[in-house]
Amino acid sequence: MHHYLEKNQISVFVCPYCKVRLRENDYSLKCLRCGKVFPIVEDIPDFLPKELKPERRKMIKFVDRLSSIYETPLWYPVVYYLYGGFFIPSVKKTVKTIIDMLEVDGGLVLDVACGTGLFTRRIAKRVKQVYGFDISMGMLRKAQKYVKKEGLKNIVFARAEVENIPFPHEFFDGVLCCGALHLFPDVIRALKEMNRVLKKNCKLAVMTFIKRRFLGIKRVYKHLEKEHGARVFDLNELEDYLKSSGYIEFKYNIHGSIILFEAKKI
Repeated sequence: MHHYLEKNQISVFVCPYCKVRLRENDYSLKCLRCGKVFPIVEDIPDFLPKELKPERRKMIKFVDRLSSIYETPLWYPVVYYLYGGFFIPSVKKTVKTIIDMLEVDGGLVLDVACGTGLFTRRIAKRVKQVYGFDISMGMLRKAQKYVKKEGLKNIVFARAEVENIPFPHEFFDGVLCCGALHLFPDVIRALKEMNRVLKKNCKLAVMTFIKRRFLGIKRVYKHLEKEHGARVFDLNELEDYLKSSGYIEFKYNIHGSIILFEAKKI
């Protein structure tokens, strides 16, 4: 049926709402409890609800357009150094730092809001299986192309939202979320949902923005929040969010306005 997905890779998905295993039909997955059917589009299970709020639809359209240049010199390095500063570690070193934070070798890892799979592909070389999801089908299609080009067989992508992650409780040995936490409408709900799918004593690793350099100027971060829905975190605020979401041992590195942090599930 699928030229890319294997049965053992797809059988792990659960209904994002009922959290029960799904039945596989031709090019779709069905929940036997609520009856919802989730299509499989180009080997990408699609768990995004049909009815979306206007602001989320707007965000998806923007990210879809961005996918064509995301991993090119036109976007990622430019934005990375713009916010972080020109003397921060390279993108390659940052990816390695995040992966090292997870301390996972040979296990199962989830990449939340994976985009084109920049972090997904790197960690895939150190673990048994990686699942990545994003709300943008444009990003996921681009990620699929990169994966196939590099010949990686242990990566599966899905279209889903962080508020309703389509995986079982305590399933992953590590969870990472890079360049997206500041875009989630409900940060605590997102952190709690990531915590739910993470095994006990395992780690979450995140790259996001913090109120340093020009992002520490009130006019700047208020503008980003109002016009683009992007928040810039205060360090104490971030630690409080993690504590209230079931994490301990908050450790971090700050480079300019970029923070790389890890936290462990209680």
